[in-house]
Amino acid sequence: MEILKLSILVGVGGFFGTSLRFITTAFVEKLIPISTFPLGTFFVNVIGCLCIGIFTGYFSSKISEPNNFYLFVTIGLLGGYTTFSAFAYEAQLFIQNGEIIKLTLYIASQVIIGVFLALLGYNITRG
Repeated sequence: MEILKLSILVGVGGFFGTSLRFITTAFVEKLIPISTFPLGTFFVNVIGCLCIGIFTGYFSSKISEPNNFYLFVTIGLLGGYTTFSAFAYEAQLFIQNGEIIKLTLYIASQVIIGVFLALLGYNITRG
């Protein structure tokens, strides 16, 4: 029964994260309409990396085992908010269109900036 309760908790977090991702992506793409670069997905992923770093850094110093709030935020909310599948699809489109320079820039920037922001977020909360 515990796993069912946790699954529902993570699912609810995922619902909110996915909804927030949709809203954020639409807002960013309306604010900065660059049709040749998936800026909305990029923004969501790097902000999600920063947030996951902040939350894991904070929780690692406060709790010994993941609690309900941790699971709701990190796996549910932030798992739903970030979008690796959209990232992969957009990278595939660059390949199909022969846009190798854009592909390389997109992948490198997502990975480098994302990892850097996750590390930064972790270190911010760890002091």
